[in-house]
Amino acid sequence: MLVALSTRTGSRCGETVRFVTRQMAHTIRLRGPWNVHLHPNPSADVAAEKSLSPMRLTMPCTIADLVVAGASRLRLERRFQQPTGLTDQSQVWLCLRTLVADESNSTLRVDAIALNEKAIFAHSQPEDNAEHMSFRHDIRRMLQPSNTLEITVRHDGAASPGHRSVEETEFGDVWLEIID
Repeated sequence: MLVALSTRTGSRCGETVRFVTRQMAHTIRLRGPWNVHLHPNPSADVAAEKSLSPMRLTMPCTIADLVVAGASRLRLERRFQQPTGLTDQSQVWLCLRTLVADESNSTLRVDAIALNEKAIFAHSQPEDNAEHMSFRHDIRRMLQPSNTLEITVRHDGAASPGHRSVEETEFGDVWLEIID
């Protein structure tokens, strides 16, 4: 269980006073199953793309799990239900931490994140020398009884799944953080 600290200021007898309140945070990991839709390289035949059925995996996974079939783009999709017991004061944060580049110079870049077909993140350029990407977004007002989270990933490296660091490097830890 996480504890989130928030501060607020007020006045007492003409003095400014800072209050620190503790809020309990509950974490729900979105481990799986995730459907992975492959989008072959642009030079691939359109019929080949349509013939590919989605793979299923659990997150976090290894980069080797994602760097498959020569796909340059992947769309990861995970369905989940709205957490129960939310109040008007509840905050629900979608959190993602992922590796951007590994030792083999293979790069997996998160291009976009969407919840219920509404974009909540679009990545234009990776930061120079960035190895990890952390993302946190308040999704409380976007939640529906049933939700679909989509993460679009682009593979920009030349490393193959047989490369040792690619096989061992984890990609994508995704969770909801609920603060009451």
